[in-house]
Amino acid sequence: MTMNKADRRFSSTHAVRFALLIAVALLASGCQDIRTLREAQEVFNKGATLDNAHLHGQIASRYSSGELDRGPFPPSPKLYYAETLEILAEIDDEAITQDGLMGSKLVLQALAQWKMGEYEPDQYEEALKSRTQALEYVKEIDTRDRIMMLALPGLVRADEMHDLATGEELPKMSDINDLASTGSNGAVKPFSDAILAAKKQPIEIYLRRGILAFHANHVQALGRFIDPPHPDYQGDKKLELIQSAKAVKDNAQTQITELLKAMRAMQESLSLREALFEVERNFWAMKFGIEPGNIPIPQ
Repeated sequence: MTMNKADRRFSSTHAVRFALLIAVALLASGCQDIRTLREAQEVFNKGATLDNAHLHGQIASRYSSGELDRGPFPPSPKLYYAETLEILAEIDDEAITQDGLMGSKLVLQALAQWKMGEYEPDQYEEALKSRTQALEYVKEIDTRDRIMMLALPGLVRADEMHDLATGEELPKMSDINDLASTGSNGAVKPFSDAILAAKKQPIEIYLRRGILAFHANHVQALGRFIDPPHPDYQGDKKLELIQSAKAVKDNAQTQITELLKAMRAMQESLSLREALFEVERNFWAMKFGIEPGNIPIPQ
């Protein structure tokens, strides 16, 4: 089948599974439950490191440097996230609450459940439950953890949209629209709230990448109804879908610019090399099928 120009532009968009690039901060040693929580944090960070390595195709170099555990086969991040949850289950909640660390435990639990959702989708809802509980201890958790909990529904929805974009079965359009909603059940609002709270902090860059991953997955999910053509979306309906996808891509172009601006504002504090700006721009431009030259790098 021959695609028209609009279809070709659309088909160039790539879905993105957004890996967890931020490791959790480790606690100092203390009583047994604190040591157990620290052990869970260390195991979780191994999974995050492996996820990061998968994302950047650096498995071989990471193994050769000894940064990742060696074994007969490369371990799956799932093993580390599952082990994290097993360790957390051993903690005495009453004792950890008295130590003022229940919020930290719930944050780690929510993050591990979110990452487990890639392998066991029912864990996504468990993650959101843990997130709600964690925010009840908002005075105990640090700023970055609080921002991550604000963003977590968006991160979950981004992964769910990825599954709709790449799954074997054609998704329901209603499911796509629900995730793309600007209301409290969609991905956009939690990302926006978290980005607002994260202004000029390093985590802002992470969150801006997250919302771009969501938009890429959204465009790709819509594309499944455009090419090959779906019988229920012909003529004007197909045109509406193409226009919807274009609107998402136009918004993404704006979001790429905002990401680059955030990087520029923190360039000195984060020691970001100048070459990274072009790499970042080109990466996201490729994901959306945008000509990189149409996205100026802010000075």
